Amino acid sequence: MNQRRAPTESSVAELPQIRQTRSIDATGVASRNVRIESTHPMKDTTLLEPFAPPASAEPATLPRFQIYRQTHTGTYTASFKTDSAAQTVELCLNQSPAFEGGELRIWNHREQCVSASVEWSMEKTDFGFPVFNRRMCFRTGSSD
Repeated sequence: MNQRRAPTESSVAELPQIRQTRSIDATGVASRNVRIESTHPMKDTTLLEPFAPPASAEPATLPRFQIYRQTHTGTYTASFKTDSAAQTVELCLNQSPAFEGGELRIWNHREQCVSASVEWSMEKTDFGFPVFNRRMCFRTGSSD
């Protein structure tokens, strides 16, 4: 069965001639330093004016208290931030550690110290099963 090719298709014999024509066109454009204009809006490379910083820089303020949880690798991740001491203590008492026996700490950014932490002690039940007993330790005294 003999099929006719569509007029837009090229044969294998015509490929070297097409390649040669394309390479001549490419070198001709490169040697003449012709600027090719693009109409794509996303490729617009117009220069923008430089960004000016604000006249007065305000320091970033951190919340006073932050709760940190210890991970299995020994690092601490921040889980909650606030300026309210009562809210921080309430949330720390209700928060569970990342793993059994993991630490929780309340960091005071203003005083740059640990305000409270969780201590764990191992106790045995009446049946002899080991369980962790949680105790919150609050630091008193401030540098204010």
